[in-house]
Amino acid sequence: MRKIKFRGKRKDDGKWIYGDLIHYDANEYYILEQYQRDWDILEVGLKVTPKTVGQFIGLYDKNGKEIYEGDILQFKTQSGWKVEPVKIEDGLLYPIFDPQYVDDEKGDWIESDFEVIGNIHDNPELLKK
Repeated sequence: MRKIKFRGKRKDDGKWIYGDLIHYDANEYYILEQYQRDWDILEVGLKVTPKTVGQFIGLYDKNGKEIYEGDILQFKTQSGWKVEPVKIEDGLLYPIFDPQYVDDEKGDWIESDFEVIGNIHDNPELLKK
């Protein structure tokens, strides 16, 4: 079973936090330490900026680092090196399962070729290269 985990940037200090996501009100999102038993969100939850929330996709990069939506990956394709953000469109996870980046011989992506080099919130300049 895949680990369900989220991350988001705290509204109060901008630091990344990881755990369970709670959508409390229209634009209020909180992250609780994973498996927190005390569900008093306002007391133990940390309010996060909604646009920074991303889910762990269940895969790791070549260094064993968890990959989240919004991470920027560097990876090798048949035509050279690419840098792209992790995103979900129409139920498909890009770029990891995008057919244009799949190894034709194996018919699958090669984990050792993917490396998290940043994310779209902290390192947008990486996408301009």
